[in-house]
Amino acid sequence: MAAAAAVLATAAGDQSDVAAERVRRTANAAMAQAGADPETVVATEGPIAANDPVPIRVTPRVDGYHGWLARTFVADSDGGWERRATLAGQYAVDAGIDIVDVGETTVAAAAEEVTAELGSYGFPPTAGTGTVHGVGLERRERPTGEDVIEAGAALAVRAELAAEQVVWVADLAVATEEGVERVGSFPRSVVPKPDY
Repeated sequence: MAAAAAVLATAAGDQSDVAAERVRRTANAAMAQAGADPETVVATEGPIAANDPVPIRVTPRVDGYHGWLARTFVADSDGGWERRATLAGQYAVDAGIDIVDVGETTVAAAAEEVTAELGSYGFPPTAGTGTVHGVGLERRERPTGEDVIEAGAALAVRAELAAEQVVWVADLAVATEEGVERVGSFPRSVVPKPDY
């Protein structure tokens, strides 16, 4: 993700030489150099203008296990809609993590909390989607749906908005006896930086 953000940080003006495919290839190359089997999705195509929101999802696989991380970047953000949407996504992911009472809360209940938090920021119910599912040897595995979240579960907690633009925020989390904790600390800022 850091490599993709670094490329996006160079975007300037309405016509940029930064293209979605370049962002995807750069992220995949960085993950491969780090020893992971890479997979990157960039939810836009072609040239990227500095004020375009660019949702990116990386799901690297290391030693057979998948990761999950999504961020939306805008190189030249004016702090408008995309900033509010990104903040809503961040707080929604946190709400989905915080609501879990390990051994009692279902995956569906955690996902409903993510969606509800998106709505609390004024986004229409049809614009926001909260998704929670297990991650491990597969990108999507149990627990899912009405499965109870038990200690030891690795979870992808995702908030997605599709209104004026598309915004993704997702983190990997792990359930322990004490609760659910976010794995990793990649920044959630909407403005990409050349180095993290």
